[in-house]
Amino acid sequence: MWTLRRSASGAPILLLSLPLLGVARLLPAYGFGLWLRLVAASLVLLLPGALVARALRLRGASLTVAWGLGALGPALLLAIVLFCIPVAVHGFRQWSPAASVDRYAPTPGLLHALLTKVPERAIVFSDLETSYRIGAYAPVYVAAAPPAHVADTASNHPYRRRLAVIRFFRFGEVSILDRYHAGWLVVDKRRFHVRTQWQLVYEDQTYALYHRP
Repeated sequence: MWTLRRSASGAPILLLSLPLLGVARLLPAYGFGLWLRLVAASLVLLLPGALVARALRLRGASLTVAWGLGALGPALLLAIVLFCIPVAVHGFRQWSPAASVDRYAPTPGLLHALLTKVPERAIVFSDLETSYRIGAYAPVYVAAAPPAHVADTASNHPYRRRLAVIRFFRFGEVSILDRYHAGWLVVDKRRFHVRTQWQLVYEDQTYALYHRP
């Protein structure tokens, strides 16, 4: 059985397989040119197997083992190309953003009012979706936010605050605003109809901003 021994002459012969394959491609694909191509291709396949065998310290590895190890890498690469790339191409072809427009984003007018009329660190009360975005756009505190984005600590009570928001926009209990020391109220008029005696500071087709008198 032919073996690959750790010698000084084996490695250079295998390294010559790459330029040998390049020369073989210049010759006609028949006769001597075909034979040279087959020899060079065999050596090219044998080279990575020999390197792997040496890295694994497989002394006296047979040609069959070397060819098997050499073919393992291309086989894995071929499997990735055949199975993974079509899935990725199909996924990117069918991909679309979940929402192209944020329907809860503050309008430019409301954002300008929050930045110019509401003092920094003031407490603003609104529904969860609007409050989450107000906290991102303006340097103010919000009385409540989606529990998934708030640490569930004894001082935060995110789920209790969510219930308070639901109760306020359902029944309009002003005492809820007092409980959270809110001096400002933002109402999404598309979803809620709240009657309040607070001063109207800003209003557009979507939002209304009130201030405690």
